[in-house]
Amino acid sequence: MIRKSIMHTMDCTFVVRVPGPDGFTYPMGTGFFVSGEGHFITASHVIEGVNDFSKVRFQQPGGEHVLNISVIEKWEHLDIALLKADLDLNQQRFKNAHNKFLNGRNEFPYLEIDFEHQIEGTPIYTYGFPLSKVSGNERIKFDIFCPRVISAIVS
Repeated sequence: MIRKSIMHTMDCTFVVRVPGPDGFTYPMGTGFFVSGEGHFITASHVIEGVNDFSKVRFQQPGGEHVLNISVIEKWEHLDIALLKADLDLNQQRFKNAHNKFLNGRNEFPYLEIDFEHQIEGTPIYTYGFPLSKVSGNERIKFDIFCPRVISAIVS
């Protein structure tokens, strides 16, 4: 059951890559879908300073995607941002692509958020990209892409 849950989480989670002044995109943080319609959450600081959201990319192991997105709400005091990827526009984009991300899907893969209080001793798991970074020089850049699953216990 844990393996199945982690695999689903991996399908719903991605690195948010934002454009830099040099034209390259940089991995800035983790995002995850919270609705089939395309709502997703990331940290507010991840999208700080982004003016052109048409150049934001989503990267998962095995692929990078450009999605049409818009900002719904930012709670900077909590460092949380809610954004939305347009399902209809993105379905058209991936319709003929040899890309499994949306090909054949009627909705984005998403995680349900559980707001229940967890008691001490409850095992929990996280998945994200805490150490992703870009290395290189002005002409050549490469990613160090580090997805991580971490287990812990609520204490």
